[in-house]
Amino acid sequence: MYYDPSGYNGIGDCPSSNQANHDEQKAANESDSIVDSSQGDKKVPNPNGKRGGQAHQDTTAAIQPSRDGGELNYEVKYDTPEGNKSCRYADAVEISDGEISSIHQVGKVNQNGLPVARESRAIEDIMSSPDYNGAPIYFWPYNSDMGPIIYQY
Repeated sequence: MYYDPSGYNGIGDCPSSNQANHDEQKAANESDSIVDSSQGDKKVPNPNGKRGGQAHQDTTAAIQPSRDGGELNYEVKYDTPEGNKSCRYADAVEISDGEISSIHQVGKVNQNGLPVARESRAIEDIMSSPDYNGAPIYFWPYNSDMGPIIYQY
């Protein structure tokens, strides 16, 4: 797949494809919410939105291109018409010679060292996207120092 950066304007998010996904995302957001002490102990959604919390942002910022001349682009949209959601955003995508050479997702792993369900579904959706070119997907856990999990067709 040739990468065209003009296809993403950075505005908005993918809508859930059904109510169950909406409810799941709401629950995930609530579990990741922070306490705003200025309003008592009321929890508020992550003020950083899909960029994630500080640990997520730090892990994303630490990703480096694996190839000479590789360039990282962030929050790259993948249409996923047959997926759990209608589109997904990869946290980082490495571009080398105008082609996507690797995709990077950042998230949590469970106690077994596997990506939590929402992260697994995002990876599956990206891999089933018509925009996916077969590049390896590196999953970088921010709650473990185990290193990346690599998904490849």
